[in-house]
Amino acid sequence: MVVAAPYAADPVFNVYTETRAPDARFLALFCLAPFALWRELRLGLRSNLVVLLFVVAVGWTLWMGASGNGRYMMILILAAGPALVACANACWPRRSLTALVAITAFACIQGTLLVLGSDFRTAGTAWHQQWISDGFPPEVTQRPVTFVSFIQPSMSWLSAFVHPESRFVGLPGKFSGTAAEPNRTARILRNSKTIIAVFGFRLIDKETGQPLPAAPAGWRLDAEQNGLSVEFDSCTTGKLHEAPAGMENFVLETSGGGRFESFGVRGILLFAAQRSSPDCENRFMRTVP
Repeated sequence: MVVAAPYAADPVFNVYTETRAPDARFLALFCLAPFALWRELRLGLRSNLVVLLFVVAVGWTLWMGASGNGRYMMILILAAGPALVACANACWPRRSLTALVAITAFACIQGTLLVLGSDFRTAGTAWHQQWISDGFPPEVTQRPVTFVSFIQPSMSWLSAFVHPESRFVGLPGKFSGTAAEPNRTARILRNSKTIIAVFGFRLIDKETGQPLPAAPAGWRLDAEQNGLSVEFDSCTTGKLHEAPAGMENFVLETSGGGRFESFGVRGILLFAAQRSSPDCENRFMRTVP
């Protein structure tokens, strides 16, 4: 696990974080920590450095054993800086040429890595009053609607923008809503006058401004397998939020050879739907052991 410290300084993607963010602090910390501990223990000094290094070592071990992803151990990453300074102070308690050279070399190496090997996001996006947009069509906000989610996140956040009597269900085998309760899902759909199927999108054709693709074959099959008939020609969109500037340059290659440049918007597609057959409930029931 300690071998992972040099890799954190490598200016490539997917080391301890998804983007390029080389960090030489862990490497320097693991190099200085043994000498700092040896000096502290040899001189019998009572210092918080020993406790801090113990916490860092335990946290490092748990972090590397669990995931090694920097986003899940931000506290440890923040503690690496103070721990490194404390180790340097323990190794060189007085000013010396060796200390000056070592600290200068580390600062130059870390600065070079940050300048040449990091991805900086200096451009932001326009400030909005809230993260989720409320620009949804009135046909799904002014009357009770049953939303059937075909995407992973729960759609309960829609409750802030739609009619208070609207309901939200997930399909058996999916991740959200009443996915674990197929009996309840079938009962809700049976008593629903208006059903809206919800799919997600992250790509918009920059020329036409329309989501891509409008109705992939997989969506239709997924709906039919769950006893729903979706009117894909009735598409309306709901915008969730825009990606920060500089992150929208994405080109999608389709199976037909077309190329579409994306727009920095993420949102949902809303389609009118209905139960496709009277035995729709039986399709849900079959998923129950």
